[in-house]
Amino acid sequence: MSTHSEPDIEASGQARESGPTREAILAAAEQVICDRGVLSTTTRRIAETAGCSEGSIYNHFANKDTLVAHVVCERLAAFPEHARSLPELVGSGDLETNLGELVALAIDFFADMTPLTAAMMADPASMREHVHRLDDAGRGPRWTIRAIVAYLRREQELGRVTPDAHLEGAAMALVGGALHQAHLAAAWHLEVFAGDQDPPTELARAVITGLRAEPGPDAGDDAGVASNRPERTRL
Repeated sequence: MSTHSEPDIEASGQARESGPTREAILAAAEQVICDRGVLSTTTRRIAETAGCSEGSIYNHFANKDTLVAHVVCERLAAFPEHARSLPELVGSGDLETNLGELVALAIDFFADMTPLTAAMMADPASMREHVHRLDDAGRGPRWTIRAIVAYLRREQELGRVTPDAHLEGAAMALVGGALHQAHLAAAWHLEVFAGDQDPPTELARAVITGLRAEPGPDAGDDAGVASNRPERTRL
């Protein structure tokens, strides 16, 4: 059992509040950032959108950077939270289905993250600070990769993943593939897969093909299914 305790990213040291004003500020910040980009977002515009005073923002958040970090951690939390819950799926369901659901959430997460981080990427210092904030809160990419690796290792112990599988590489392929798919769709309006193919399923299947343990002699008609699948569309 992990003993990691997530640190609070609230830099001001104030108690975390959950009233309607705070939620309105978070929703307004997300809207303004998506419309204008992070660098063009101001606390004044967020306050106008939220229908509150600019000073109210600082009752809940130390500064704009802290507010942005909370938008990511709280309003775009489905993918990181699902990754953390993967241990609950160990030994149950199908690996392809379990990881396919994870990839689907990852694609949506990265698609929503694009307008939040696109402008930051032009400012390396700002991007590094943002990544450090998320990492310190146990929400950054490092923690997600670790959660996926931990899940795959448990499945490996049960014999559902081949003993010589490179688990870190598999986790990186899943997350990286989801990020790439989201970027291609958002920035280039490009669909990698054919119309009847589901991107999360295809990405999960590609990784699972190299992870799944070989079926035993009593596997029956399911043996060799992966090798009989039709060739996948490639970019």
